[in-house]
Amino acid sequence: MRRVRWTRPAMEDLAAIDAYWQENASDRADAVLGRIEAAAMFLAEIPEAGPEFEEIGARKWSIARTRYQLFYRVRDSEIQILRARHASENRRDPS
Repeated sequence: MRRVRWTRPAMEDLAAIDAYWQENASDRADAVLGRIEAAAMFLAEIPEAGPEFEEIGARKWSIARTRYQLFYRVRDSEIQILRARHASENRRDPS
């Protein structure tokens, strides 16, 4: 299994997601973040699970029971989580 490494932008995304849920539905905040973290661990075990976007050299994974997606890169020994974004942002580019 590969190691999961969250980039600074991805960590900022997590903080923003947490802040949103804490303000709007605090009883769901832990569950949403837990699903995001569980998805990252799943990708560490099955890194090719998400569709690949060759033009940006990354993959995307939709997180179950949420509207969030992880953008990530597969490296030899790690999964780099680039961003955690809401699907309504309709992005293929993790920047």
